[in-house]
Amino acid sequence: GDSMIAMIMGDSQTESTPTMDRLDSRGVSIRFQENNKLLLEMLDYGYAEGARTLVHLGDVTETKNNDNATLAAVAEFFAHAINIGFDVHVILGNHDVSIYEISSSSIAPLAAMAPKGTFHSYHEVTRVGNFVFLPFLHGQTPLDIKAHIEKALIGAPEGDLFLFGHYAVNGSRSGARNLRVPGDTLGPDELCAHRFKKIYMGHIHAQQAIHLGIGLPDAIHPGSPVINDFGEREDKKGFVLYDFETDKVRFIEPTAPRKWIYADWASKEPTWTDRDIVKFTGEYSKGEDPRGAIRLKIKDGLWPE
Repeated sequence: GDSMIAMIMGDSQTESTPTMDRLDSRGVSIRFQENNKLLLEMLDYGYAEGARTLVHLGDVTETKNNDNATLAAVAEFFAHAINIGFDVHVILGNHDVSIYEISSSSIAPLAAMAPKGTFHSYHEVTRVGNFVFLPFLHGQTPLDIKAHIEKALIGAPEGDLFLFGHYAVNGSRSGARNLRVPGDTLGPDELCAHRFKKIYMGHIHAQQAIHLGIGLPDAIHPGSPVINDFGEREDKKGFVLYDFETDKVRFIEPTAPRKWIYADWASKEPTWTDRDIVKFTGEYSKGEDPRGAIRLKIKDGLWPE
C-alpha cells in the first residue's frame, strides 16, 4: 500500500562559500561538497526507511542572490529526491525571498521540469488536503498569520490535520547565531494549534520538540542538517521521519561531516583531530599565532578565519 511516512527537514542553508572553509585543489569549497553529500545521503536514508513524501520547511539556501554552484546543488538535491521517488513539498523560508520567482537565481524552473505532480513549492499559506503549508510571510503580524491559517482551514476534511511552516513557536530554543527576526515567533493561538495533530516548523536550527500545552499538539523542529557556525556547535542536528498511521516521530541525527570545537590555547594537548573546525580561546602571547599553530598541528584540516 501507499507509504504513510514523511521525511521532514529544513534549513539546509546551501551556499557555495560557507563559513570556516577551505578550498580543494580545484578551488572548490570543501565544506560545500561535504554538506551536499550529506544532504543526498539523507534522502537515500529517508527513502530506505520507507518515506515517500519529502517536506522541506524552508531556507533551502543561505543567501538571497545565489550563484550557479549553489543553485546547481539545490537542483541536484531536489532532482535526486524526485528521481528516487519522493513527492516533494517545499515551503518558502525567510532566506528564500527570491528563490521561487522565475529568475536566474531560482528553483522555479525545477517545478516546471519535474514530472507532473512531484514537486510543489508554497509561497503563500496553502492547504493541500490535510496539510497546511505556512511559508515565512515578510511584513505580516502574528494576527495576520492566524487569519491566513483560519482561512486555509475553511472546508478542511474530517480527520487529522497537519501544519508545516517556517516559524519559531513559543518556547523554541536556538543557538547563539540562529538568525531571529521580529514577528518570527508564534503562540498556540496564532497557530490555531488546537486544530492540528502535529505542527512541524523550520527556522530554528536546533532539533527539538515543544509541548504547547494540555490538549495541544507538539510543535517539532527537525533542526538544520548541519552545523552552520560555532553558535550551533551544541545543537542536535538532522531531520524527522514521521509515520502518519502510528503517529511516531523519529529524530534522525546524521554524523556531522566535521565537529566544531572550542580549544583552550593554553592546553598543550590537542583536543581535536584534523577533521575538526577549531576556534582557540584563552590568551596567547605576542608573536604566537594560533593559525600558524594549527597549520603545524593540522595539515589538512580547517582552521579559524
